[in-house]
Parts: sequence; C-alpha cells; structure tokens
Amino acid sequence: MRVDARGYSCPEPMLMATDAIRDAGDSAGVVVDVSDGAARDSVLRVAQKLGRPSSFKETEDGFEITIGPTGGNRTL
Repeated sequence: MRVDARGYSCPEPMLMATDAIRDAGDSAGVVVDVSDGAARDSVLRVAQKLGRPSSFKETEDGFEITIGPTGGNRTL
C-alpha cells in the first residue's frame, strides 16, 4: 500500500500513515511519501510504536518512508 501525504502538514501525514498501517494488516508493508522532516519524524515514531521496522530515503520532493510488516499485535 502506498500513501501520498506530500503537501499535508502535521498531524495529517501521521494520521494517514496510521490508517494505512491498520488497513494493511500485520503481514503487509506500507510506503508513505511526505514533504518535510517533521512529517517524516512523526510517521517514523508511529511505525516504531507499532513495532514496525522502518526506513526512509530523501527524494526530490521530500521523503519516502518504507514501513515493513510485523507479526506482532500492538495497537495504537
């Protein structure tokens, strides 16, 4: 699943990512595109709280965050 949260200010990217992670389920990953460092950091924090591995790379128009699947059952 891919979420384009570019152009949105916090907390919207974090909320969009949280919804996508829940919709994807434990066995699927999510990619989230954001515009700025604040949104990147908030999405990475959500992934960490949910026990999801995550990484990011800088792109021409922001950041691409990859959130991996997990076998856990943490909720937010």
